[in-house]
Amino acid sequence: MNLKKLGPAIAVAVAFSSNVSEAQSASVQLAVIATPHDADATSSEVRVVTLDTGASRALGVLRHPPGAVVRGDTRSGAVFVITDEDDPGDRSWGAALYRVDGAGVHRLAAGVGHARRPLASADGWVYVERGAAGPDPTDGRLRVDDVNLDAVDPATGAIRAVYTFKGYALHLAGEQAGSLLVYRVGPQGAEVISLDARSGALKSTIAVPPFARDFSVDDARRTMVFADRRGDAWTVERLDLATFTLTTLSSDPDQQCSPLALVDGSVARTAPRRGGLWIGGKVIAPLGAGFDAPLASTDDGAWLSVLHVPGAGMDETYALQSATLRMIKIGGVERIDAVGFLGAGRGGVR
Repeated sequence: MNLKKLGPAIAVAVAFSSNVSEAQSASVQLAVIATPHDADATSSEVRVVTLDTGASRALGVLRHPPGAVVRGDTRSGAVFVITDEDDPGDRSWGAALYRVDGAGVHRLAAGVGHARRPLASADGWVYVERGAAGPDPTDGRLRVDDVNLDAVDPATGAIRAVYTFKGYALHLAGEQAGSLLVYRVGPQGAEVISLDARSGALKSTIAVPPFARDFSVDDARRTMVFADRRGDAWTVERLDLATFTLTTLSSDPDQQCSPLALVDGSVARTAPRRGGLWIGGKVIAPLGAGFDAPLASTDDGAWLSVLHVPGAGMDETYALQSATLRMIKIGGVERIDAVGFLGAGRGGVR
């Protein structure tokens, strides 16, 4: 198939029911990253989509090497993006952090980890994983790198060191009440840890299986949910951030579920057997059969962004209006990666 390169503004197919007022959606804006469905794509565009009108506004274009992974977070009207740079060597630490806003694209920091997502924090800093490759092992073991969590000033690019680690990876899982929640993987195994965001002091730690992903935080209840694998089954886990104890919410031997903590204390996740979404104890499939992953929500829970993977064809990104279960398709021939809703403090899965 001959796919088009980065094209004009995205089309938005709106399917509101009659009882959804303009006021309910007029201020809702979703930040996205649009990349051509092309293995050799060398640019991605950061856009803001207004849901009630379908209008999209381009904030800036990021140039990157073919096959780059581009991921982001949003805070205070700006989008912070990590993407690989044009480095022919090892890409492990060859990405950079950018701020993309109404004034354009601004490079803030280099040496960032490949395929990482920044954490644009409520404290005003942007947290990223930076590091340097360790020596290649000769005994078949995994390479141990020098990995850092750094705080970046979003205005100046000034960097403040927070935490250092010798291991395989640090993954920013979220934040809660001045603490950074981090998935740490090294020769000793995998753990979720809590760090003081200012001092980097280790506060709590718990061992988990080394397949954890899709983290999201429920601030009101001081919990974090994520997907993991225990034995022969994929699980959805809830971590109590006060006691640092785990509860398994669900288990599925057939597929990995992507969970998202919702504002009402419930958890949205992929329905069994690729059957749509599981929300509030019910299965909904407004898009038909397929793997649906809830990725982010507005602070009031009125809107979710959802990745839909059909049985055949390209992945699609939608906005879901919770009260009506109506969907807004974002984009056309491009790959659309939802970053988050502007103005939301909750963030998305990480």
